[in-house]
Amino acid sequence: MDQNETIDKNVTSSNNEKNFDTQNSFQKTCAKTENKKPIETVSIPSLFRYATTLDIIYMLIGTTGGIGNGATFAVLLFLIGNLLNSFTARSTDICTLNFTALAIQYCPPGYQLVASNYFSSSFICHFNQTTFDFQGAIQNQILYVVIIGCICLVLSYIQVTFWSMAAERQTKAIRKTIFQSILRKEIAYFDIHKAGELNTKLTDNVDKIRDGIGDILGLSSQFIAILFSGLTVGKLY
Repeated sequence: MDQNETIDKNVTSSNNEKNFDTQNSFQKTCAKTENKKPIETVSIPSLFRYATTLDIIYMLIGTTGGIGNGATFAVLLFLIGNLLNSFTARSTDICTLNFTALAIQYCPPGYQLVASNYFSSSFICHFNQTTFDFQGAIQNQILYVVIIGCICLVLSYIQVTFWSMAAERQTKAIRKTIFQSILRKEIAYFDIHKAGELNTKLTDNVDKIRDGIGDILGLSSQFIAILFSGLTVGKLY
């Protein structure tokens, strides 16, 4: 009897080892099959299938801010161009001025007015607004540049903030959906998949989606607006 029991135990142990090896080979085969799955691409509308009405409103506001930001950027370049033109035009005008006549008309007696001290003589010679208006013109141009710069700052904040808010809300919904899907899985699913794979799906993959639907799309609307506004300004001026 002892010999028969020993034989039965050996047979049972051998069968258990075979079943264990079969299960391991099955898990490895399933894992290899999943690893060999091609990466599926999705369309742009599919990325926003978890967007609610509020998210769509946020994205529209962010897109509007991006378009306005791009348009004001072209206006800013136009103003800077005018500012540089004021310097070059003024230097050309200085070469054509009659400094002797200006010194007799506006400066104290005996004062020698030349091109090198023309601008510094504004406090000594009593130039009128028509004769010496360079500083006022430059101040006006700088004021316009500062105003447009402040508008660009506000529009940039609106663009980035609202697109980021919409992306965070959608990624939160995606994480919640993935977590609920994982909880409904059978036990065999957790035996097949690796321990860190679930964490990767909840963090890394969702973060990639957030980066793709975040403020990057707002930047695309801004660059498109810069392109068309730049072409418009270049054609008109």
